[in-house]
Amino acid sequence: MGWAPGTRLSLTVTEQRLLVAAPVAGGLVAMHDGFLRIPYRLRRQAGLAIGDRALLLADPSSASLAVHAPVTVAELLTPTLRALKEANR
Repeated sequence: MGWAPGTRLSLTVTEQRLLVAAPVAGGLVAMHDGFLRIPYRLRRQAGLAIGDRALLLADPSSASLAVHAPVTVAELLTPTLRALKEANR
């Protein structure tokens, strides 16, 4: 995303438990050594635990980053997995 160390980011959790990060002056967190440290309250709202692997989706045109927790990835893929099971019957 080209976010330099010290870039301030806003973090928002949507109704679908998607965490969205975007640069904004005075944002909640700052980039540090290429890492984004997500506060506990927001991790819990998004369904993220420390050490979880997450699916990241970047949109450079809007300079925003979406973070999907493992539980939300599973929810997104449930219809596909169901279709695969039905196709193999």
